[in-house]
Amino acid sequence: MDRQNVVFTSEHRGSLKPEIVIVLPSVSIDVMSVAIPEELPGTVMFMHDFLGLFDELDNLTMLSDFFDFLHSNNPILMPFYSFVDKYGAFRDMQGVLVHGARDVNLVMLDVHWGSHQRYETLKAFWQLFPAHVGKYLGHPRSWSVEMVGGKRPNLISRQYIGRILLCDIGNTLILINSPLHLVSPSTARLTDLLTEAIEDSLTLNTQVLLEHPFFQSRYILQITVFPSELILNNGEFQYLRDLMPSDEGWRLDSGPLAIRTRGIRIVIDESVIAEAFLKSIDRTLESGLLSAIVIEIDKFISSPKISAILTQIKSFAENEPRYKMHQFEKMASFPEYVSPSKPEESHRKAAGKLVAQTALDVGILPGEYESDDAKEHLNNLRKALVARINNLVNQYSYHETIQLLIEKIDALSDDHFRSRKSIEASLVHEVEFDRAQSRANREIEFLSSYRAYQYLIEKFVQLTPDGTQLMQVPQFQALLALVERLLQVYQASDIIHYGAYPVTLNVDEDFIISVIYKADIDDMQQLYHQDMAKIELGLSGNNSDNVDTTSLLPEFIERLDRAFNTSLGFQFTTMLSVLKGLSLWADVASSTHEESTFYSATFDELVQVLENEIKDTNQAELNRVFDFLVLSPDHMLVIYEQQSLCDDLPVWEHYKRPGRYSIRPVIRIEDKYYWGAYSTRRAMMVWMSAIQSGKLPFDIQANKIKAIFEEEKTKIERAIVTRTSEILADFTSNVQIEVELHKRDRAGNHPTDLGDYDVLAYIPERNILLNVECKDILPAYCMKDDSRIRRKFFGDRGIEDRGFLGKVEKRAAYLRENGQSVLKILDGNVTGGEAFQVISMFVSRRSYWWTRFPPIDTDVQFVSLNTLRDFINTITE
Repeated sequence: MDRQNVVFTSEHRGSLKPEIVIVLPSVSIDVMSVAIPEELPGTVMFMHDFLGLFDELDNLTMLSDFFDFLHSNNPILMPFYSFVDKYGAFRDMQGVLVHGARDVNLVMLDVHWGSHQRYETLKAFWQLFPAHVGKYLGHPRSWSVEMVGGKRPNLISRQYIGRILLCDIGNTLILINSPLHLVSPSTARLTDLLTEAIEDSLTLNTQVLLEHPFFQSRYILQITVFPSELILNNGEFQYLRDLMPSDEGWRLDSGPLAIRTRGIRIVIDESVIAEAFLKSIDRTLESGLLSAIVIEIDKFISSPKISAILTQIKSFAENEPRYKMHQFEKMASFPEYVSPSKPEESHRKAAGKLVAQTALDVGILPGEYESDDAKEHLNNLRKALVARINNLVNQYSYHETIQLLIEKIDALSDDHFRSRKSIEASLVHEVEFDRAQSRANREIEFLSSYRAYQYLIEKFVQLTPDGTQLMQVPQFQALLALVERLLQVYQASDIIHYGAYPVTLNVDEDFIISVIYKADIDDMQQLYHQDMAKIELGLSGNNSDNVDTTSLLPEFIERLDRAFNTSLGFQFTTMLSVLKGLSLWADVASSTHEESTFYSATFDELVQVLENEIKDTNQAELNRVFDFLVLSPDHMLVIYEQQSLCDDLPVWEHYKRPGRYSIRPVIRIEDKYYWGAYSTRRAMMVWMSAIQSGKLPFDIQANKIKAIFEEEKTKIERAIVTRTSEILADFTSNVQIEVELHKRDRAGNHPTDLGDYDVLAYIPERNILLNVECKDILPAYCMKDDSRIRRKFFGDRGIEDRGFLGKVEKRAAYLRENGQSVLKILDGNVTGGEAFQVISMFVSRRSYWWTRFPPIDTDVQFVSLNTLRDFINTITE
């Protein structure tokens, strides 16, 4: 009306497309007919539909997705359904109305769908919302309600970033909040933690507080926490300057806010509160703040029991802390709060629909398939899905998309790093969750997600597309969801190929594909990762019992440096230093350099920085390091010792595959190098783990380097035998290693084909003879590795060939029959009792999936070095 132009710009790349909505007020409940001109642009809604729709939205992204849903389903949705009905279908069906590959030209919706969903939504809301608040907090629907830990509700603002914690004590409703949206992220994090601690302390002391008469009255108490940053930097809060704390961490005042509503204002000194949380060994902070709150409450209604109440609150301070802050060294120059943009259920359903359409295209008919039939169909499906993904990838700009992909894979790693540190930090304070289970769940989710992110970035490097389309986050999520489905197909095909578990391929009448495992792999995976989490968190086992590289570390690294320099033209330590410098680029490149989700530089720029950071290097050596670390398109389809290139990224291979982003995290486009801080850090850790494990991360095609690691692996196996005997010596003095019975008994009473017993130990108190085989079992990174290792240990020709296991079982059987004579060889003074028990074990440095769940029945126990003490304690109790 003022004849002014309004310009909207997108935060993302690309142009904006307007979605026009015409809203008509409805003044009658009668059925109305409205003529809409064909040339009228946009969508026409009645007012009640418009308001109902917006009231149901969780965020505006859902509105955009809903309009996409309307446009994509416009030909098959009947026009007489209300928009709330259509929105109900959109939400309940995760945006995918027709899941399978059927050719549908009409979809009938329940005419009550929208009204039913509205009823259920509002019912759930009003069951949790504190109705007696009235309009004190504004319109109730300006808030959403969520449960904290499945126990207590809190209110989430739908208008700004903020929430109100709710706490009921007696007849009093307590609201706890802070204007988090007006302060910096670090201050918001600290203040939010403090509000949670206040709510938790109030709840835990409910019985004590009920002795105060204030909580017997029907009051509303609002506690608001104001960080000093807000008062110092925001002119609207200058009125709180008198409450600024001086020496203590907080100052309070209180007063009436409305009828039967009282308020307490708390101004905090963030530095004091942060230090208190960092040094916390008990609940002194929570107890002190709760006491201050109770003193303010006593000003509203005084209590003769106030001294007794404060005394009980003081004793609360003696308990283990429930809230604590920890400081960790930042491992990568990556900014906070970057979303990894994982696929949502709607993206996964859309991917499932595309897989169903692909199954139809390649001629897979509905039914159940097993063995070779299932494998053949899966391979045909895989090839077609790879072709679809290739076509999609080729539409995008390589240069632009690589930047987004590096950002997202690093955001995933950052999220995982913070999650792991959070659980580790929880070990020193009280929590209400199972740490090992939480760690296992997050580890499983991360590994599954990371494989898909890595495949996608490797696919772009393989194809180096020259398209013009710019990838937005929704397209990234959709493509990633399709990659997840492809990797599931690869996994199922590999499991059939290597005979790991029985698999059934199910194709329903809508051509929706599902893979059914006869074994409960999900439960097995959960239990395995929980065991690993307990060991990593120190909740079980003893990590100090493990062995890594046995050589003196400086000497070993010096040998590695010489071998790398001779074979590849650069030192091993130089490569590690380069990766470390790249992971901390914002710090090493410039004191004023800002953290970024990805970095890029020319070679000259890299040399200028890294020559100052790394001692005894030069431009020529750095050039060879970067040639080695660059993920080249020429690497992507290569498997060493295989002459032909693969049809797709060889995800079924690991050791002989040189083109992996996890070991070569630098991407070169024209004259610039691109990398992510977490990706280079992860690669550094992969290469450093080679020193500890004695195993290269891939077949490096350099004999001098291989020889060093092979020699080290032999030393490590000997060290496992030594460490096993040392651990067992803490339980019995009757321990011997590398026992060859036929050499110990010159009378020739023992056969020569038994081989040697790595460790034999006799525990006289329990009359147990331990038969221990020590092996350094290397990790299995793919199904091919797993199959190869399983064959070594369990054989592959049925009962006649049981691999290493068969040899151990044979030795165990001999001990059962000849135990007394064996004991005489070990120690002439030892005589076993009649109820002689032989327990056989494989002891290795690590536990693995198949050692936790052996594929064949056996009484041989698989034990890792760090859990060996626990196992011996169990059998000797």
